[in-house]
Amino acid sequence: MEMYSKKKSPIKKKILIIGGNGFLGNYLYDYLLKKKFIVFQINKSKIKKKNSFSCDISNVYELKDTIKSIDLDFDFVINLSGQNLKNKSYLKKIIVKGNKNLIKIFSKTRTKICYISTSLVYGNSLKLQSENFKIKPVSEYGKFKLLGEKIYKEHCKNYLIIRLANIYDNFFKKKSLINNIFSSIKSNKRVKITNLNTIRNYMHVDDFCKLIYKSISLKQKKTILNFGSENISINEIVRIIERKAKSKIKINNYKFNTNIDPSIRLNKNKMINIFKYKPKIKLQNTLETHIKNNEI
Repeated sequence: MEMYSKKKSPIKKKILIIGGNGFLGNYLYDYLLKKKFIVFQINKSKIKKKNSFSCDISNVYELKDTIKSIDLDFDFVINLSGQNLKNKSYLKKIIVKGNKNLIKIFSKTRTKICYISTSLVYGNSLKLQSENFKIKPVSEYGKFKLLGEKIYKEHCKNYLIIRLANIYDNFFKKKSLINNIFSSIKSNKRVKITNLNTIRNYMHVDDFCKLIYKSISLKQKKTILNFGSENISINEIVRIIERKAKSKIKINNYKFNTNIDPSIRLNKNKMINIFKYKPKIKLQNTLETHIKNNEI
């Protein structure tokens, strides 16, 4: 009689995305579904999408009821909420109460919470800023996000804090400096730039999704990581676009000081060492392809 061993089916990870209907959330939701994970999302507003729930995470009772109705033991929660600075009081409410509520609900489970912070928690510096670099945000958004980080350090036993770079996709439709530059070329209007010499870190959304995918299996319980790829100045971005588009960009360069527009150069070595993955997509290549495809 021939003997054989039946292979066990891989256990599907269960993922919850908070703020899944935004720019990052939409990409991440689709990516993780393709990876055969069980993915649910919670948004402030109702959307017509599978496994999507409407909930205000700053309301602990509403959040508890929503999690209870989903009735899953989540492996990984990704909190993308708190991206809108227009309503400062609501942003603070979401960051403080929302994250405290998430920590409270998942505190007695094995769930890891991934809090998406920002590279803006670092102050202005020409040095490469690593995770142990002195934290001194100058922007309001950076200060709000740092507040969220402190909540996890003080109250959560199993977290991953990601200090995220500027994320872009192939279409540059997200509101950003690059989107403004392309719009100014099309409309033949001047683009307003706070300081051409400002340096920021950029990473393609595909690389971001791959790194989040790898993060789901991270065993370390209290971790802070920079997620980024290329440190590049606004001036370099302008020159790349001008060369490829063969068009002089009309600029109002206000030359604001570093308290308004800090330079932030991310050190990504810790990220690369942990995940054995180096972001592959280059901003220059993406810009040039976009210009060519759209005949800019």
